[in-house]
Amino acid sequence: MIDHETCQQKHFEQARLTERFKREGVKHMLFDFDDTLIDTQHIFGTSIKAFADTLSELSGNGTDPSTVEDCFRKILEGIRGEFGIHPSIMQIAARIAGKHYEVDPDSPMMCQAIDAMMQLYKGQDTIVFDGAVETLSTIARAGVDPILVTHASEEFTWGKLRSAKLLGTFAGIFCIPTHMHKDEAAWNYVLDELHQTPQGVYVVGDSWTSDIRPALAIGIPHERVLRIRSRWVGANKGEIQGIRELDDIAGLIPALLRKGDNQKKKKGIVITD
Repeated sequence: MIDHETCQQKHFEQARLTERFKREGVKHMLFDFDDTLIDTQHIFGTSIKAFADTLSELSGNGTDPSTVEDCFRKILEGIRGEFGIHPSIMQIAARIAGKHYEVDPDSPMMCQAIDAMMQLYKGQDTIVFDGAVETLSTIARAGVDPILVTHASEEFTWGKLRSAKLLGTFAGIFCIPTHMHKDEAAWNYVLDELHQTPQGVYVVGDSWTSDIRPALAIGIPHERVLRIRSRWVGANKGEIQGIRELDDIAGLIPALLRKGDNQKKKKGIVITD
């Protein structure tokens, strides 16, 4: 049960946030989904590990499952870097890994292992990061629309939304096609659809290359681009100096409020860090 003092503090913070967004002219906050709001690495990690365990056993050469998993991930990331993240790439990477370990990718056991791994795209058992729901609610109450911008198919996205009980949370949802990259053109498309300018939004995401860099490239002010630290190796490549990083999504509201606390008046001019 929340005590009266805590309740008052939350109302005060909510009012400060509302006033700040109004002053800045911000109408939308664009959120990445995977590994920003939900633990997608858990979904992929569990499924990939199970596949690697099976492939290690089928190879019959005593290769440690962790070595097989590392090999599969290198193949997967190599293809994804060039051709996007379409689910079929997982199947292709699995078949290549099978060939690498001299296992027939068309054998019944391999087909079964690949099919089992591909079940991850149903989006079941999605884990929402602590603080994500409250953060989205706080942003909405402050008069700013939370918008989801995810690099995944509609089917996978809606499966995760249902599993995470986040249906109805967002004012808009954009699924960037998986055969494309989540790049400057994708983020520009979102702004166009929202009839927004780069100065009217915040961006929150975990990937330097598909969230942070393109957001900056299309003119979104660097102080309105925030990165959530990620367990996904691919998200941690291409670091950009001068961008605020948070340990998790629960730290977003406190970070925004701290920024407000750092406003200073000098010669009648408000200077914001």
